[in-house]
Amino acid sequence: MHQNKRTDVLIIGGGPAGLFLSTLYKNSIILEKEATPGKKLLLTGGGMCNFTHEGQPFEVIEHYFEKKAFVSSCLGKFPPDKIKDYFSQLGLESIKRKDGCVFPKSLKAETLLNCLLDNAGEIITNTVITSIKKEEELFIVETNNGGFISKALVIATGGMSYPGTGSTGDGYKIAKSFAHKTVQPSPALSEIKLSFNTQAIEGVSLQEVELKIGNKTSKGPLLFTKRGISGPAAMFISREIQAPTQMTIKFTELEEKELIFVKGTKSVKNVVKELTSLPLTLISTIVPFCDKQCSTLTKEERKAVLNSITAFSTEATTTGLLKIATVTRGGVDTSQINKKNFESKLVSNLFFIGEVLDVDGECGGYNLTFCFASAYSVASPLFAKHLQQ
Repeated sequence: MHQNKRTDVLIIGGGPAGLFLSTLYKNSIILEKEATPGKKLLLTGGGMCNFTHEGQPFEVIEHYFEKKAFVSSCLGKFPPDKIKDYFSQLGLESIKRKDGCVFPKSLKAETLLNCLLDNAGEIITNTVITSIKKEEELFIVETNNGGFISKALVIATGGMSYPGTGSTGDGYKIAKSFAHKTVQPSPALSEIKLSFNTQAIEGVSLQEVELKIGNKTSKGPLLFTKRGISGPAAMFISREIQAPTQMTIKFTELEEKELIFVKGTKSVKNVVKELTSLPLTLISTIVPFCDKQCSTLTKEERKAVLNSITAFSTEATTTGLLKIATVTRGGVDTSQINKKNFESKLVSNLFFIGEVLDVDGECGGYNLTFCFASAYSVASPLFAKHLQQ
């Protein structure tokens, strides 16, 4: 136990953003409530840790939905090339996949986590915050491990996905205690639950599917789960589902005339299989009149068959899935944050970085890219000068 330990910078949260900042600004202390830091980092990229994505700043910025303007400054200062170079200086070799995703050469998330831990400043684990206040120009933080006093306080607690790794929304409570607004958290990069029963097709995967919700579309690989759908196409569009909503799935391109001229005794399911190469298990689950001779279909029946594979309609929801979503949409309102150095516009020397903010990127290393770039912006010379005033 230590009473009122002093430091220049106190970082709340030992996830990727907090750890990265600590490697840049070693005269800092990280307070981490879990027994080991970086638990969620070990889950990224299927355990391989896709930590950034190749591209120029103007290209990368396009992958942050409605937050392009907010992330432009930090990604301009610290784009993927600089992220890779920085990790290379710390001894981490990386490899780039054909699709632009960048991984540690080992293809193991623990390699990147160990690199961060080896180069970070002081980390105090098993530390639960009991109170935070600011008196004059100093932050006073009380914990189960004693008190801490710092010139600057950085909130890097993450969002609310995978709460078992420590992301339980603590940063939102801290933000609210300093009069900051938060945007309601919801799942992003999440599995999607569907209203029709998918248990018979669990494990079926497709290479190219189009999903549509309202005027938003998503294309890419899809995987059926026991609850619904996952894979890149589903994860990309999942952030658009704020409440149960109708989704249309186009499994393949198929025109009615291709069904009209079918002769002989072939069944609907075999004809659809030949025309589309969709798996028979999927066809048997979603296509009506499967066992009927295709040549005997009425006009209405033919239209129903066609719609089932080109415009399959189902209710979709992500309700209850925040705990297993890869990323949280929502968080600390960015309108109250200075996008150049991530300082609060309400409280001087209070900073918010990474997923605790209402910023989420597409699948492909963009969320970790923002974690690192936002941390870099805090640790800029402007920040050091700020502390010496």
